[in-house]
Amino acid sequence: MAEAGPGLLAIRADAGPGIGAGHVMRCLALAQAWKRAGGRAVLVGRVDPPALAARLAREGLPVVAPPPGDADGAAAFSQARGEAAGEPGAHWGVLDGYAFGPDVQAAARRDGPLLVLDDLAAGRVHADAVLNQNFHAPSLRYDADPGAALLLGPAYALLREDFLRRPRPARHFPGRARTVLVTMGGADPDNATAALLAALSAVGDPALDVAVVAGPANRHAVTLARALADAPFPGRLLRDPPDLSGLMAAADLVVTAGGSTCLELCFCGAPMAVAVLAANQAPGTAALTGAGAAVSLGPAGALDVAATAAILDGLLGDAGQRRRLSETAARLVDGRGGDRLAAALCERAGTRLRLLPARAADAETLLAWRNDPQTVAVSHTDRPVAPDEHRRWLAASLKNPDRRLYLAEEGGVPAGTVRLDRDGDGWLLSWTVAPGFRGRGLGKAMVRLAADALSGPVRAEVKAGNAASARIAACAGLRLDHERDGVRYYVRPSKEDATP
Repeated sequence: MAEAGPGLLAIRADAGPGIGAGHVMRCLALAQAWKRAGGRAVLVGRVDPPALAARLAREGLPVVAPPPGDADGAAAFSQARGEAAGEPGAHWGVLDGYAFGPDVQAAARRDGPLLVLDDLAAGRVHADAVLNQNFHAPSLRYDADPGAALLLGPAYALLREDFLRRPRPARHFPGRARTVLVTMGGADPDNATAALLAALSAVGDPALDVAVVAGPANRHAVTLARALADAPFPGRLLRDPPDLSGLMAAADLVVTAGGSTCLELCFCGAPMAVAVLAANQAPGTAALTGAGAAVSLGPAGALDVAATAAILDGLLGDAGQRRRLSETAARLVDGRGGDRLAAALCERAGTRLRLLPARAADAETLLAWRNDPQTVAVSHTDRPVAPDEHRRWLAASLKNPDRRLYLAEEGGVPAGTVRLDRDGDGWLLSWTVAPGFRGRGLGKAMVRLAADALSGPVRAEVKAGNAASARIAACAGLRLDHERDGVRYYVRPSKEDATP
């Protein structure tokens, strides 16, 4: 597969007090990796506070705010991507945010290759590539479009250049830890930081030197400053510090949230205690602590001050445990994840064949292919279909959770269709190749692409005498099972059941 040089990386993500800054900050790391490879990047989104948008621009990711009338930012995102039309290079769109569900993803794929950053694997994902950099990601099963590249785990961890420019620290592990860093993300809307400060205060160690980071969207600075003033140890409140990587490198212990910050801390080899701020952080935190790279403090909303103080006091006084945490964490993240991701996207951009979810707007194209005389001759319903009948069928198909209908594009040109119908624990596969693309191997390629994405049993029903479809079925790994009433039934067992 030919590899294309990096072109435009157009990113759609938002930041603010309600959603934090994690999405845009990891997209900044992605943009920086893309630029190192020779491309350019832009972020389309609403970023609050303005100082954060200014920081993104300074560090290599200019921000374009959608106009007020563009509520979901889709128009501005599409416009930004369109500016690269006709330019050479690999051009990708990126969606990072829980508001960008399957419908948004499917529409965005129409503008070109799409990368979706996901943390949950909780439903359908329409994408050409999916990135989940979390520690538990390799164990997840994704329901993604055929052909989507799954880039999973901390091997693809996105680290900003302020981390990569600094050599990994040579760590020391004093018998009693003194320097403590508390950082709970860009917003910390529920002020978990205050509860953790209370636990540190309950440890009662006046020799501690505590630095508390309030992220760019954190609105609790006054409360945190008051808590630090009342603490039994000297402390500093730092608003969005420019050298967070240096603070991580210098800390004997870091108390943090279970988000992307843990990837940065692993790279720094920082001993860490992790509190879970939201349900989506729980699986990654469990994987991290299970690997022996962190100590869990449990859900921040249910934090018990005395119990948390006991855990922290134990860590502060156990140099051996902190060393083990540090060494294990450092092995998990090597700092080359962004470069791996950029290389993978450039390679994927050379793929000319894509399967895109069909839309109501494709009705005319699909009907023309369906009523082509050669298609009619090999169809189980060997008659042309009326336009109204076809529109009703398409509308019902798009609503049917047990049917998946894809439009195949080769080099951006519609070239065929593949349909998957749930069949017990497997799938029934059917397809049509556009008249102008027959005889070029496209049918084999698009059906194999669809079949390869399915783990369960796959069936196909081909009219006897339809040699072209028989060859396509065989190429997709299906074998003739039996013939009845002029129809040949092809099957491929579940991949888990297939023998080598």
